[in-house]
Amino acid sequence: IRRERISVVVAVPRFIEALQREIERQEELNGTSEEFRHKFAMAEHEHFLRRWWRFRRIHSGLGWKFWAFVSGGAALPERTETFWRRLGYAVVQGYGMTETTSLISLNHPFRSASGSIGRVLDGVDMRIDENGEVLVRGENVAVAYQQNGRIQSLAESDGWFRTGDLAERDRDGRLFFKGRRKNIIVTPAGMNVFPEDLEKALRMQAGVRDCVVIGIDRDGNTEACAVLLMNAAGPDPAKVVESANRGLAEYQRIRQWFVWPDADFPRTPSQKPVLPRIREVVEHAGRECPETTLGRDSLRQLISRLTGRSVPLSFEKSNLETDLQLSSIDRVELLSALEQQYQLDLNEAEFQEAATVAQLEK
Repeated sequence: IRRERISVVVAVPRFIEALQREIERQEELNGTSEEFRHKFAMAEHEHFLRRWWRFRRIHSGLGWKFWAFVSGGAALPERTETFWRRLGYAVVQGYGMTETTSLISLNHPFRSASGSIGRVLDGVDMRIDENGEVLVRGENVAVAYQQNGRIQSLAESDGWFRTGDLAERDRDGRLFFKGRRKNIIVTPAGMNVFPEDLEKALRMQAGVRDCVVIGIDRDGNTEACAVLLMNAAGPDPAKVVESANRGLAEYQRIRQWFVWPDADFPRTPSQKPVLPRIREVVEHAGRECPETTLGRDSLRQLISRLTGRSVPLSFEKSNLETDLQLSSIDRVELLSALEQQYQLDLNEAEFQEAATVAQLEK
């Protein structure tokens, strides 16, 4: 950012979070974490110019020309939005879809509310129906889908396009995103994951009697969690998930799983799994299982901090991709963290070739 004299970074939330963690890591390495936390608290109600001066060392590090983030593709965690605003940067969120070319609303960089996805742009006709769903029409909306030579109208007969997203609008006209009406899982990198695709991959594995995939909340975004009904003499669920992940794209890969404790899922009269009840059980189980206590300087602790998930105590033979579910962004963050912590310049090509924890340690 500094070298190329970047003014504004447009990115998915995951990247903005990664840069936040890098700033925090640098403060820790410099032994200035306590001072930084004190300044951070002092800056809460200050004018942005005073914040800018208070954190001028960070602004210098990122370059004096850099002043704003534009975040899109997924919900930006409030903690991350607050972090950068407190440092004196503008954080702009917008909302849109491919079908709407693509923005529907956008925040003003200096007149926005925390968590808002902005006001509807001029020329866009938008309303929220009685169910809270966002409907859009106008010249920005695509006319139709084309698939296998067929043309299917995008909008309903009255011209409104149903986005499938839920939102609320405050008295000032700002929109606040409330979630998806359907069960599409949106990853922190802004990718849409369809549970049906993941369930299909899981059902192909030996020992899986049935399964559902639900989205588990993680900092305002969702992460795919497989809930499995296993045969009595079935294989290790971890191996089942690992095998299923091989047939999925990186952004689709399942990062959490849960073996259902009963003989069958709760079901509707038409034998569909009752997802709200399943989700309730899984989330309760997650709260009952605390994170593993980690050593301060261990590789395990670094990986856990970067991914936000606990790591097995015995993990030397774990595969970075299939077992620990490190995405490409995770690996870039891990490379940077290791170089900073141990004051090394690692060879990126060799680092990418390391498939297991043991190879990485070597």
